[in-house]
Amino acid sequence: AYLSKAIALTEENMKLLGNFESVAQAKYRSGLAKNQDLLKVQVELGKLENDLYSLEDLRTVLVARLNALLNLPQGNFLPWPNELLKEITLDDQHADVNTLFDSLNKDNPQLLALSQNIEKNEDGLKLAKREFFPDFTLGLTQIDTADALNPSSPDSGKDPLMVMFSVNVPIWIWRLNAGVAEARASLQAAEEYRLNKENELSSKLALLHYKLRDSLRQSQLYKNALLPKAEQTLNATKAGYEAGGVDFLSLIDAQRVLLNFQLAYYRHNANFYQRLRELKTILGKE
Repeated sequence: AYLSKAIALTEENMKLLGNFESVAQAKYRSGLAKNQDLLKVQVELGKLENDLYSLEDLRTVLVARLNALLNLPQGNFLPWPNELLKEITLDDQHADVNTLFDSLNKDNPQLLALSQNIEKNEDGLKLAKREFFPDFTLGLTQIDTADALNPSSPDSGKDPLMVMFSVNVPIWIWRLNAGVAEARASLQAAEEYRLNKENELSSKLALLHYKLRDSLRQSQLYKNALLPKAEQTLNATKAGYEAGGVDFLSLIDAQRVLLNFQLAYYRHNANFYQRLRELKTILGKE
C-alpha cells in the first residue's frame, strides 16, 4: 500500500514541478529569471523521474512475487490495498499494554501449549507419588466342585465362593524416590521454559506496542501539523517567486520538503498497520 501511494505522490510532484517549470520559462522569456532556474527544475524533475522508475520496477517485482505465492499466473493484476487512506486509530483493546499482557497469557498459542505441557507434568508427578501407596487387591472367586459322593449331602453340587484380599507394599523406596525426583525436575523445567517464553513474548509485545503508538503519534503529527505547514510554505513560496520576492531554489526546497513529509506520513501509516498485524499475531488473533 505504501509503495502505491509513493508512486502516486511522486507523479503528483512531477506535475507540480512541471507547473514550476512553465512559470520559470515564462519569467525567463520576460527576462525576470535566470537560465539557472530552468536547469534546477529540470534536474529536480530528473531525480523524481528516476525515483518513479525505481518504484514502478519494485512494484513489478512485488506483484510477481505475490502471484507466485498465491499460485496465480504471472502478469495477473493485483489491486493494491487502500488502508493507508483511512484514518488510523488505536482501539481500547490495543491501547493499554496491561490488557495486551493479559490477552497474551490467555490467547497466545505457544503459551497455551506450554501450559498444557505443565499440566501433563503435574499429572506425571502425582502418578509418581502414588507409587508409594500400597496396592490393595480384593477379589471374589467361585470354585467349581462336583457332586458329593453322597448325593443327599446338603451342599452337594453347590460351588463355594472364596473372597481374596492382598496387599502389595512397595519396598524399593530408592527407586520410587528417583521417579518422584525425575517427575519433579521435569515439571520444574516445563515451568521455567514457559516463564522464559512468556518473558520473551512480553518483551516483544512491549516493544511492538511502543512502535505502534509511536507510529500513530508521528502520523498524527504529520497530518495535523507538519503537512499543513509544508503546504502553506509551498503556496507562500510559489506566490513569492511569481512576485519576484523569492528565489527559485527556495521554491524547489519547499516542494521537496512537502514531498518528504507526504512520504513520511504514509510511511508511518504503513508502519502502524504492520506493527498492528505483528501484535495480533503474537496475541494469537491472526
